[in-house]
Amino acid sequence: MKVKGDWVALADPDHVPAGKYASIALRKLGYWHELKSQIARASNVRAALALVSRGEARAGIVYLSDAMNHERVRIDAIFPSFSHPKIQYAAIDLTSSVESGLYLNFLSSQIVAGILKNQGFSP
Repeated sequence: MKVKGDWVALADPDHVPAGKYASIALRKLGYWHELKSQIARASNVRAALALVSRGEARAGIVYLSDAMNHERVRIDAIFPSFSHPKIQYAAIDLTSSVESGLYLNFLSSQIVAGILKNQGFSP
């Protein structure tokens, strides 16, 4: 997995969830030790993606949902799901109102599931 002298951009693995996931996956797959000196730490995922899109890094590790519609990058690989913790987003009804209940129902509908899938998420 050596990226001969070129930078691999990712969100800071000490502070940003996406970077933490990347670090965990790289360690589990046995690449972290080899790549850690080539990591270009970005403040967030979009900044890591920008480094790649401007050619300042040869590769980057970002969320699929951020990369898939970016016209200046291509997706070469996806980490296997076993290599990192499951990434989840939660929706919680804090008000217990009719409106919030309807909104949560909408979020869990097939319509939204299709939209999320098209944007790189697995609902």
